Amino acid sequence: MSFEFLRHATWGGVYPIAFLSAAISAFILTFLVRYYSKSIDFLDIPIQRSSHSIPVPLGGGAAICAAFTIGVHFGVFEAGIREHALYVIVFGGLIALTMGLVDDFRGGIPAIYKLVFLLVMTLACWWVDDRLILKIFPWTWANVFLTLLWIAGVCSALNAFDNMNGLSVGFTAVASLAYFVVAVQTQSEVGFVGELNRFWGLVSIALCGACLGFLPHNFPRAKIFIGDGGSFFLGFCLAVLGVMGEWSNHSVSRATIPLLILALPIFDLVFVVYTRHRSGVTRTWIEAVRHCARDHLSHRLVFLGLSPVQAVLVLHAVAIFMALSAIIMRADENPSLTYMHLLQAGMVLLILGVLIKVGSRKGMT
Repeated sequence: MSFEFLRHATWGGVYPIAFLSAAISAFILTFLVRYYSKSIDFLDIPIQRSSHSIPVPLGGGAAICAAFTIGVHFGVFEAGIREHALYVIVFGGLIALTMGLVDDFRGGIPAIYKLVFLLVMTLACWWVDDRLILKIFPWTWANVFLTLLWIAGVCSALNAFDNMNGLSVGFTAVASLAYFVVAVQTQSEVGFVGELNRFWGLVSIALCGACLGFLPHNFPRAKIFIGDGGSFFLGFCLAVLGVMGEWSNHSVSRATIPLLILALPIFDLVFVVYTRHRSGVTRTWIEAVRHCARDHLSHRLVFLGLSPVQAVLVLHAVAIFMALSAIIMRADENPSLTYMHLLQAGMVLLILGVLIKVGSRKGMT
């Protein structure tokens, strides 16, 4: 893997500026958001299934979103570029954040309303930039449907994955860093037409910086939560990166790379919904999606004897493994290697599934 692309007179300086400005902004802005949230009693009050015992300020997602926007714009100004996709990632992210903040303020919005909102938002972003579409099938309507399903699914998965201090923010830092490395890989290759990935590399590294700047406020002890606003914002950004990034000229690799990078929260959501319905905890699949309980992968690892911090670090390690699989696969796009990495990732998730089943015998409810 070559990183000669980073020596480019312009872009070699763009990425550090975007990363540092986003990280520093997130670290500083989070102090301000914490203070403001306390002043207006925008707090997460603990209930029976909560992992915290005292009220914790909400709104951390707003600090991440603001820092990310600052980092991206610093990078855009430094690079001297104009990219239409900027409107999709920034304004779409702001809309997702707003929906989540309203959900946090109201104490909950019906899941069907959130789903419809995500679908409408995706269609609006597609209208702004018609590159926001997966290119899997020869029929446009099928690709649009799959894109809607992907963005709504990733947002929902990140929202469900945000169930322990530092888990979703740390995962997003790992995933966005993986997107950045793949973007750099594509720009290092001779003959690969992926000019848009310069911009998505900028977006990825700014998102990584914003998450890492926020993380000290949220892990190992949470002084503020990102809330639904933050999880929907992070999910939307990661989903759009997966759709709009020109990750490969090969259709299988282009679809597999985002899937590998985001495999962990997707697996967590799918498996938990399946086990809820299969075990009879819920009567319908819709109830299984809407049901809230301490039965996610992180909770089950704690039931196996790990501390919450250890459970989060284990899942971060799994996320890093998945990300490395995507990066290595992109470096050598041999079809057999692609399928091998998919099989490898599947085996890791299978092991996690076994841990889930073992954890369920420890008396979880």
